[in-house]
Amino acid sequence: MAERIELKEKVLDVPKRAEIFSYIYRHPGVRRKELENKLGIVYETVKLHLRVLEKYDYITSFKHNGNQYFLYTHHRARMRKMILGPTSDDLETTLKSTVGNNYAEA
Repeated sequence: MAERIELKEKVLDVPKRAEIFSYIYRHPGVRRKELENKLGIVYETVKLHLRVLEKYDYITSFKHNGNQYFLYTHHRARMRKMILGPTSDDLETTLKSTVGNNYAEA
C-alpha cells in the first residue's frame, strides 16, 4: 500500500501527464479528442496518460451517448448533479449551459 501512495505522488512528475491533468481540471467534461487537439498530443500518448491518471484516482470518466468525458475526480459529484438534474438528454448542451466558459468544444 505504501508503494502505491509513493507512486501516486509521482504521477504528475511526468510533464505531458501533468499538462493533461491540468487541462482536465480547468475544463471538466473534456473529451479525449479535445485533449489531443488542444494540447497537440497524439492519441496513444493521451490514452496512456489518461489510463494512469484514472488508475491513481486523479481523474474519472463517464460515457454518455457514445462519448467518453473526463474530469477531475472531485468534480464528479458536481458534474453528476448538473448532468442528471436537467431533463435534457443532450450532454453537451447541459455542460455548456451549466459550466459556461469552463467547457470548451473539441
